[in-house]
Amino acid sequence: MAKRVLADFDLFAHTCPYFYNGAPVNNGYGCRYPECGEAEEDDAGQPCGCCHRYTCPICCPFGEEDLDDPELDLDGRGRQEFFDRDGGFADGGELVTVASGDEAGEEERAALLAYNRYLHRYDKEWLEKHPRQEPQSPAR
Repeated sequence: MAKRVLADFDLFAHTCPYFYNGAPVNNGYGCRYPECGEAEEDDAGQPCGCCHRYTCPICCPFGEEDLDDPELDLDGRGRQEFFDRDGGFADGGELVTVASGDEAGEEERAALLAYNRYLHRYDKEWLEKHPRQEPQSPAR
Protein backbone atom coordinates (compact mmCIF):
# COMPACT_ATOMS: atom_id res chain seq x y z
CA MET A 1 0.00 0.00 0.00
CA ALA A 2 1.24 3.48 -0.85
CA LYS A 3 2.21 5.73 2.02
CA ARG A 4 0.53 8.74 0.36
CA VAL A 5 -2.31 9.00 -2.12
CA LEU A 6 -3.38 11.69 -4.57
CA ALA A 7 -6.77 13.33 -4.04
CA ASP A 8 -8.85 16.06 -5.66
CA PHE A 9 -8.87 18.91 -3.13
CA ASP A 10 -12.48 20.03 -3.61
CA LEU A 11 -13.81 16.48 -3.24
CA PHE A 12 -11.47 15.81 -0.33
CA ALA A 13 -12.55 19.00 1.44
CA HIS A 14 -16.26 18.40 0.94
CA THR A 15 -15.99 14.87 2.34
CA CYS A 16 -13.61 15.72 5.21
CA PRO A 17 -15.22 15.23 8.65
CA TYR A 18 -13.88 18.65 9.72
CA PHE A 19 -15.08 20.65 6.70
CA TYR A 20 -18.27 22.68 6.72
CA ASN A 21 -19.79 24.61 3.87
CA GLY A 22 -21.29 28.03 4.42
CA ALA A 23 -18.64 29.43 6.73
CA PRO A 24 -18.99 33.22 7.08
CA VAL A 25 -15.39 33.61 5.83
CA ASN A 26 -13.18 32.14 3.10
CA ASN A 27 -15.93 31.87 0.47
CA GLY A 28 -17.76 29.36 2.66
CA TYR A 29 -14.89 26.88 3.06
CA GLY A 30 -14.84 26.33 6.83
CA CYS A 31 -12.71 23.99 8.94
CA ARG A 32 -13.50 22.66 12.42
CA TYR A 33 -10.19 20.89 12.93
CA PRO A 34 -8.88 21.85 16.40
CA GLU A 35 -5.46 22.90 15.05
CA CYS A 36 -6.72 24.33 11.77
CA GLY A 37 -3.89 25.95 9.87
CA GLU A 38 -5.65 29.29 9.36
CA ALA A 39 -8.55 31.22 10.88
CA GLU A 40 -10.31 34.51 10.19
CA GLU A 41 -12.71 36.45 12.39
CA ASP A 42 -16.37 36.21 11.49
CA ASP A 43 -18.78 39.18 11.77
CA ALA A 44 -19.11 38.58 15.52
CA GLY A 45 -15.33 38.67 16.00
CA GLN A 46 -15.09 34.92 16.62
CA PRO A 47 -12.32 32.86 15.00
CA CYS A 48 -13.54 30.74 12.13
CA GLY A 49 -11.31 28.02 10.68
CA CYS A 50 -10.53 28.33 6.97
CA CYS A 51 -10.14 25.32 4.71
CA HIS A 52 -7.18 25.81 2.33
CA ARG A 53 -5.10 23.12 0.68
CA TYR A 54 -1.87 24.93 1.59
CA THR A 55 -2.62 25.21 5.35
CA CYS A 56 -4.56 21.97 5.87
CA PRO A 57 -3.21 19.86 8.75
CA ILE A 58 -4.52 16.68 7.08
CA CYS A 59 -3.40 16.98 3.45
CA CYS A 60 -0.52 18.61 1.55
CA PRO A 61 -0.55 20.46 -1.77
CA PHE A 62 0.62 18.30 -4.68
CA GLY A 63 3.71 19.59 -6.45
CA GLU A 64 6.07 18.55 -9.22
CA GLU A 65 8.57 17.18 -6.66
CA ASP A 66 5.93 14.65 -5.57
CA LEU A 67 6.15 12.91 -8.96
CA ASP A 68 9.53 11.48 -7.94
CA ASP A 69 8.17 10.02 -4.68
CA PRO A 70 7.93 6.21 -5.10
CA GLU A 71 5.61 6.07 -2.07
CA LEU A 72 2.91 8.23 -3.73
CA ASP A 73 0.02 6.50 -5.49
CA LEU A 74 -0.74 8.62 -8.58
CA ASP A 75 -4.20 7.06 -8.84
CA GLY A 76 -3.45 5.31 -12.12
CA ARG A 77 -2.18 8.45 -13.82
CA GLY A 78 1.05 8.54 -15.75
CA ARG A 79 3.69 11.14 -14.95
CA GLN A 80 3.18 12.77 -18.37
CA GLU A 81 -0.43 13.66 -17.46
CA PHE A 82 0.85 16.35 -15.08
CA PHE A 83 2.64 18.38 -17.74
CA ASP A 84 1.31 20.71 -20.41
CA ARG A 85 2.33 20.68 -24.08
CA ASP A 86 5.29 22.94 -23.33
CA GLY A 87 6.60 20.61 -20.62
CA GLY A 88 5.54 22.77 -17.67
CA PHE A 89 4.02 21.24 -14.54
CA ALA A 90 0.26 21.70 -14.73
CA ASP A 91 -1.88 20.26 -11.95
CA GLY A 92 -4.14 23.31 -11.88
CA GLY A 93 -3.78 23.62 -8.12
CA GLU A 94 -6.54 21.08 -7.63
CA LEU A 95 -4.65 18.13 -6.17
CA VAL A 96 -3.38 17.23 -2.71
CA THR A 97 -1.59 14.28 -1.16
CA VAL A 98 -2.83 12.48 1.94
CA ALA A 99 -0.95 10.06 4.20
CA SER A 100 -2.37 6.53 4.11
CA GLY A 101 -1.78 3.15 5.71
CA ASP A 102 0.53 2.97 8.71
CA GLU A 103 1.88 6.46 7.94
CA ALA A 104 -1.52 8.06 8.52
CA GLY A 105 -2.77 9.41 11.81
CA GLU A 106 -6.34 8.98 13.00
CA GLU A 107 -7.50 12.22 11.38
CA GLU A 108 -5.94 11.37 8.01
CA ARG A 109 -7.47 7.88 8.07
CA ALA A 110 -10.93 9.27 8.90
CA ALA A 111 -10.73 11.94 6.18
CA LEU A 112 -9.35 9.52 3.58
CA LEU A 113 -12.04 6.95 4.42
CA ALA A 114 -14.76 9.59 3.97
CA TYR A 115 -13.20 10.61 0.62
CA ASN A 116 -13.02 7.02 -0.59
CA ARG A 117 -16.57 6.29 0.60
CA TYR A 118 -17.70 9.16 -1.61
CA LEU A 119 -15.70 7.90 -4.59
CA HIS A 120 -17.18 4.41 -4.10
CA ARG A 121 -20.68 5.61 -3.16
CA TYR A 122 -22.35 3.36 -5.74
CA ASP A 123 -20.30 0.26 -4.89
CA LYS A 124 -22.36 -1.47 -2.20
CA GLU A 125 -19.78 -4.21 -1.65
CA TRP A 126 -16.96 -1.70 -1.10
CA LEU A 127 -19.10 0.36 1.28
CA GLU A 128 -19.96 -2.71 3.36
CA LYS A 129 -16.26 -3.54 3.73
CA HIS A 130 -15.42 0.05 4.73
CA PRO A 131 -17.97 1.31 7.30
CA ARG A 132 -18.25 5.00 8.09
CA GLN A 133 -16.14 6.22 11.02
CA GLU A 134 -16.45 9.46 12.92
CA PRO A 135 -13.30 11.28 14.05
CA GLN A 136 -12.47 10.89 17.74
CA SER A 137 -11.81 14.61 18.24
CA PRO A 138 -15.10 16.46 18.69
CA ALA A 139 -15.79 18.97 15.93
CA ARG A 140 -16.57 22.48 17.17
